[in-house]
Amino acid sequence: MNLQQHANAAVQALQQGAWHLAVQHSQAALQASPKHPELLHILAMALKGAGHFPQAQQAFEFCLQQQPQHAIARGNFANMLYQLERFSEAEQHYKQALKDKPQHGDAVRNFAMMLGLKLQRYDEALVLLEAANDPAALILSADIQHAKGETADALTLVDGVLAQYGDETSVLLKRARMQRDLGQSFEALQQLAEKSTLFDQDPNYDFLMGCLNYDIENWSDCERYLLRALDSQSENLEAHQALNQLYWEQSRDSDFLQSYQRLRQANRYTPSVRLNEVATLIQTNQLDEAKHLLEEGLAKDGKLAEYHHALGAITSRQDQLDVAEHHLRIAADADRDRPRWQMDLASIFIKRGDYHDALARLDDIAVRLPNNQEIWAYKGLCWRLLGDDRFNWLYDERLIDYRPLPVPSNYDNGEHFFSQLASSLSRLHRATRQPLDQSVAGGTQTMGNLFVQQDAVIQDYRCAMQQRIASFLAGLPKGDNEHPFYRRLAQSFRFAGAWSVNLQGDGFHTNHVHPEGWLSGPCYVDVPDICHPDDTKQQGWVILGETSLKLGDREQVMQALCPQIGMSLLFPSYMWHGTRPFDSPQRRMTAPIDVLPI
Repeated sequence: MNLQQHANAAVQALQQGAWHLAVQHSQAALQASPKHPELLHILAMALKGAGHFPQAQQAFEFCLQQQPQHAIARGNFANMLYQLERFSEAEQHYKQALKDKPQHGDAVRNFAMMLGLKLQRYDEALVLLEAANDPAALILSADIQHAKGETADALTLVDGVLAQYGDETSVLLKRARMQRDLGQSFEALQQLAEKSTLFDQDPNYDFLMGCLNYDIENWSDCERYLLRALDSQSENLEAHQALNQLYWEQSRDSDFLQSYQRLRQANRYTPSVRLNEVATLIQTNQLDEAKHLLEEGLAKDGKLAEYHHALGAITSRQDQLDVAEHHLRIAADADRDRPRWQMDLASIFIKRGDYHDALARLDDIAVRLPNNQEIWAYKGLCWRLLGDDRFNWLYDERLIDYRPLPVPSNYDNGEHFFSQLASSLSRLHRATRQPLDQSVAGGTQTMGNLFVQQDAVIQDYRCAMQQRIASFLAGLPKGDNEHPFYRRLAQSFRFAGAWSVNLQGDGFHTNHVHPEGWLSGPCYVDVPDICHPDDTKQQGWVILGETSLKLGDREQVMQALCPQIGMSLLFPSYMWHGTRPFDSPQRRMTAPIDVLPI
């Protein structure tokens, strides 16, 4: 083949997703013209598609050296950096690409997506999209408004797209998902059902219908739609997770995990499906079964880094530190841009007492993810164990605040309000088992965002919590631009999440942090009599500072607080916290929140 034939073959392979073939042909063409920018661009895209990110970066950079104003190549380079969560670098390249080609629609949308959906810079993202008037940009604007917490406005925008461009199925599904987030599951279900003829054998439709039926407690139709989604798309991992969540919550143990077994029997048990089942086994503490699946996967599918990471996570839980470090090093060194993998390896170093090695891993990813709450939790732990003063700087005592929640004026007193709130929340605790993917043990947790409920008492609670948080934030000092909490202080905030936890008997919260928040904390709605300030066992108390790493005498409880009905606790989302178990038939009900600045 000559240069042009290799170039054409590389483009064709790239379009077909035949990455390795595209690499071969583009490299062959580059032998004849080693500095050709378009051939270098094709090579970079092929290497990116194959997952060879360091080599792809080299190809992108060499391409841009030859043609600095190649806006398409620069935009694609930015997309890869975005994919790798190297956001600050991606931003520089997006800006340059749009400077060189202002009408570069893909760069506009991808840059806006990163700003709005990853970095929570909502207003910047929306301004960027203002000039674009195509359906994709309008829908992305709706997604960003939705992420900002302005779901009603997002829904209006989606309705405008449907009115202008007609019933596009993906937009109808997006509209239904937004309605679901507003607590309008029944209305969304009816409207989708009326347009069912547009969704012939669409697994996305079936999956969403399953979720909507779950919301209205129609368990049989929920199961039917989820099974139908799997019939037409057997590797729909979300549908597997939702179906097995249903079975778990309904205590249908004979059906639990059978969807994965059916795939194995049909010879469709891919690595992604295996990892999905492993995650579910880990959540239900079936660690030996999960290890068996992973070891089988290594023998059958090859030494995938994802398998090594999962084995490292399991063996770490089992305190097999040498084995865990072996597996986690393989995974973390294979891809240094995976925050979870780096943090899990850092946790092994912490358990071993190698705090400087842990900090080296954490500092590397903190540069790219400065708002990641888990990274700060692990860094703070290292500083404490090293006797570093930055621990006290991070956990400024002013950031932990425990005081009564203001009682709405339309209630006789606090007892009246919290009694009504407990009744409203009780109706939302439907599951018979604790959630698979939460820190709750021996209790249940409500699904979705509590504040979309139109219940008047819950909305009164939302308003009271807004008043409580605004008062707390107004009293904090400003000006520390290095501190992960103080530097994000803003004029306003939004609720990133709200839910209720109902612990029973010997229930408790395992120690954890809140990755999706900035400020977090529970309000105590109902408390068993056994929880009282004079209890030396501190049954049912909330504990701050103790980690989930089981460090023995290296653990430290910074504060232990006795829960009392009507009290609200606020703390930075990166703070480790959990609860002591309690021995009582009475419930311990809370309504926690996560807050983000805007």
